[in-house]
Amino acid sequence: MKKRYVLLVVFILLVNSGVVFAEELEEQEKNNVLNVYRVDDNYSAGLKLPIQELDNDFFATLNLEYREEKGAVIETGAVYMIPDILIWDFYGGGGVGIDSKDRSPDAYFVLGSQFLFFFNEARYSLREDELRNISGFKFRF
Repeated sequence: MKKRYVLLVVFILLVNSGVVFAEELEEQEKNNVLNVYRVDDNYSAGLKLPIQELDNDFFATLNLEYREEKGAVIETGAVYMIPDILIWDFYGGGGVGIDSKDRSPDAYFVLGSQFLFFFNEARYSLREDELRNISGFKFRF
C-alpha cells in the first residue's frame, strides 16, 4: 500500500516538473532559423543560430549547397539582425566558404531580409567579384 502512495507522489512530482519545464520552453523565443532554397536546381539549406554570449541579435551561420561548377560548398559566418522593423527583419554580415573542387577559401559579405516565412539574401563574393541573389523559405524553430 505504501508503494502505491510513493509511486503516486513521484508521478505527481514528475508531472508538475514537466509542466513547469514546458512553460519555461514556451516563454523562450524561437530564435533558430532554417533557410531552404534552390541553387542550380538543387535544394540547399542554411542555419542561423543565436550566439547567446554576445546578444540574441548576433547569429552564427552555416550553409550547405551543391553548385554545378564548384561541387559541394560549405559556408560559415556571422550576421547581425537589426531589431524588427514592423514585420521585417534585416541583417548583414560576412563569412567564408570552401568548395569541394578547389578547396580555397572564398570570403563574402551578405545583406538580407526576412518577411514572414520568406527570406532574400544578396551575397558578394570577394574572390570571384560576383553578386549572388538567394531567396527561399524561412522556418523558425
